[in-house]
Amino acid sequence: MSAEASLSTRPRRRCGFPGCLNLHRAHGLCSSHLNQIVRGKALTPLLGRHGRKHDGCTFDSCDKPHHANGLCHGHDLQRKRGQPPTPLGRTARLWFKDRKGYVWVKAPEHPNAKWTGGPKGYVQEHVKVMSEALGRPLRPGESVHHRNNLKDDNRPENLELWTSHQPKGARVQDMVACCRWFLAEYGQAEE
Repeated sequence: MSAEASLSTRPRRRCGFPGCLNLHRAHGLCSSHLNQIVRGKALTPLLGRHGRKHDGCTFDSCDKPHHANGLCHGHDLQRKRGQPPTPLGRTARLWFKDRKGYVWVKAPEHPNAKWTGGPKGYVQEHVKVMSEALGRPLRPGESVHHRNNLKDDNRPENLELWTSHQPKGARVQDMVACCRWFLAEYGQAEE
């Protein structure tokens, strides 16, 4: 039998620490337990998938699987950022910023809140601010423009109401009818 064949058939030893499933490295211990000794710490059970001490996150009421340091991925990110641990998930989010830079706020009771084609129960903050300034929800064909083009600057003085009701390629008499409708709809609006 060659030396290679004897190495591949030899059973691998496990760490000598009770309950540890890692492979033996030296002195009867795995590399993680050896590292504890090198750092001058007492030998303790490992946190993680090999030590099997935690199957899930140790944060109260979190049922996500363990990732590192006794926490799930989301709570471990909070720890790394120096943030206090808080509950994860959409229920805890009162607002967020999308990839385009728009701020969305949780307002399921708002008439312009999205139920399809957007995050459920959220409304864009600039739409909410404009509808509060108008005293009514935005109508179909209306949109809100940011004057300074900063999509997260939702101060009322930075917002303008725009409409896109003008039809494209219409007959003159249809255009006149559209203009009459527009004046009836917005004729009393402030400059």
